[in-house]
Amino acid sequence: MPKQLMPEQGFYCPEGDEGPVPCPRGTFGPSFWATSINGCISCPSHHYGPREGLSSCLPCGPWSQQPLPGQDSCTCLREGQVFQASDGQCPCTLGYTQKGEACVLKVYEICKDGRTRNQHGECLDHKQWKQYCSQQVCPSPELYEGYDGSLGLCVCRGL
Repeated sequence: MPKQLMPEQGFYCPEGDEGPVPCPRGTFGPSFWATSINGCISCPSHHYGPREGLSSCLPCGPWSQQPLPGQDSCTCLREGQVFQASDGQCPCTLGYTQKGEACVLKVYEICKDGRTRNQHGECLDHKQWKQYCSQQVCPSPELYEGYDGSLGLCVCRGL
């Protein structure tokens, strides 16, 4: 008869199996004695289970919601935010910027007169690119080789 291992919370041990099996995402395992996946319970609404093997679910918190049970993430309440399962926070998503409590869509001016935008959204002409890259991006001014205006990136020798 195979040795029966005692599972820990967040896991279950099927009869005759090699070892503990983690409860799936969106569930938790409160018992030390679970012998099947039925010992894994769906996270309640307004809670989430972001990874396998949890002994309890995490609350969504004040910035997000999850009306459905058994989910592995929450939904942020405000537009332009993205839910971070790691800490339950809702920072602004790419293309949005923080204005007080809200995230607002960041709208850039159209670069004119041959200028191109860098990765910070600034429109630079050739002279400004050279100064920006050689003074702020490249390890030293001698390593500046140019810039790629289509990507908005500096080109430095040796990188």
